[in-house]
Amino acid sequence: MRRVRDRRQDFHAQSARQMVDGNALVVLEDLNTAAMTATARGSVAEPGVRIRQKSGLNRAILDKGWHSFELAVRNCARRTGATVRTVNPAQGAR
Repeated sequence: MRRVRDRRQDFHAQSARQMVDGNALVVLEDLNTAAMTATARGSVAEPGVRIRQKSGLNRAILDKGWHSFELAVRNCARRTGATVRTVNPAQGAR
């Protein structure tokens, strides 16, 4: 898992550098990953459906490391003077 983590961090650093180098403004979506990865288990009275599929989706969402990517972008932007903004994904960039 250390190898996977290192590869992910390297990818985030390289991608962040590419994004920040050519742009003065970088806009990221302010995703609520905690709500996106909430459990589908349900309760005893009303058990959840498709729990295995939801757990696979949660694993895929958390595996991307979106927070780490945002930190990498902000770090690169701090060095180059670019501005990083987050927007509500429902509204989009205006």
